[in-house]
Amino acid sequence: MSVSGSNSRALPWALVTPALAWTLLFFVLPFIAMGFSSLTAHEGGGFTLANYSQFFTDPSYWRSMVNSLEVTAIVTVISILLAYPFAWILAEMVPQRWQRLALMLAVLPFWTSYVVRSYSWLLVLAQNGVINRALTGMGLIAEPLQLANTRFATVTGFVHFFVMLLTLTIFANLKQLSPSYRRAAADLGAGPVRTFLHVVLPLT
Repeated sequence: MSVSGSNSRALPWALVTPALAWTLLFFVLPFIAMGFSSLTAHEGGGFTLANYSQFFTDPSYWRSMVNSLEVTAIVTVISILLAYPFAWILAEMVPQRWQRLALMLAVLPFWTSYVVRSYSWLLVLAQNGVINRALTGMGLIAEPLQLANTRFATVTGFVHFFVMLLTLTIFANLKQLSPSYRRAAADLGAGPVRTFLHVVLPLT
């Protein structure tokens, strides 16, 4: 009995140890190394706070930080606005037998590497890319637009990636949401719009 009990207690640790080791090796240790590096002088290797002083006093660092936060906010808002309707259509309007196929098509870009996806967007946004050729061919522009290597290109690439992740997450939440919540809201006199805003949206 004691051997069986010890085995049952050891099994969860045996299952979680590889994940913990992976996280420690590739996430925790790099952060610790980066922390030590930030407190080390570039010349001489001694302890210093000059790096942090430079960070808080150099405007270029703050501009980079603000730019990163702005891009993050823009990507988040656009991704949610695109992913939620798509996930809603998949969960509520697509027949059950076709949902797996629709989800597979939605995550199809995940089957390609990040490098391939990035290069594909460069081909689309380049000065001789698909968009500029189409606009030039229709006579809408005389000179190619600078689309690649811009904030627009950065936002587009991130949105393309995160929309897929958000779609899967929201779809799973919508499928797990019990219909009883909507029935209860309807019984209390809430219409479809109010039910969505006050019940479905907060829970998904």
